[in-house]
Amino acid sequence: LRARLALWAALATGLAVALVAAGLFWSVNGFLRQAQEARLLSVVGAVQGRVEGLLRPGRDDLVGALLGVATVSQRELERVADGVDRQGVDLRLVAAQGQELASVGTSSFPEGVPLTLRAGPGGYLSADGAHLILVRPLRGDALLQVAVDARSLSEARQAFGRALVWLLPLALLFSLLVGWVVAGRLLRPVRAL
Repeated sequence: LRARLALWAALATGLAVALVAAGLFWSVNGFLRQAQEARLLSVVGAVQGRVEGLLRPGRDDLVGALLGVATVSQRELERVADGVDRQGVDLRLVAAQGQELASVGTSSFPEGVPLTLRAGPGGYLSADGAHLILVRPLRGDALLQVAVDARSLSEARQAFGRALVWLLPLALLFSLLVGWVVAGRLLRPVRAL
């Protein structure tokens, strides 16, 4: 009977710890994601006007000015990204050329991000979880994809998982020990009968 009472106390405590940990993980993960998205929005605000300025045909480019077409090089996008915050900010410009999509981006733009991402209010998380990507429409049906480093999200998840791996068994052991002691004290009068 004493072992059963101790086991039930340990299981109840373990369930409570798991529920609290899941709630904390969900809320902290949400706050971190919001902070990353706020950073991404501020970067997009700083970058979008500069990239649109690059899309205007210049006076030096007579053919581009006559056709209303502008070309943007990787070096120009690197310069724009460096001017904002080069630590973890990457840009890619996507436009239709005939029936296909063409793109130019900074050298460290994440691999595997599809060209077909749609512009919208929310961001996309890259497949490896290392980058948060926001897509904004530009003049001439071009799209600007801005990627910021989001490793802090995955690092926080991993740290939380490691803490939970240690916390849950320790909580179960501690509650089992306390349950054993308390059950022994509660059953002392029954044993005396």
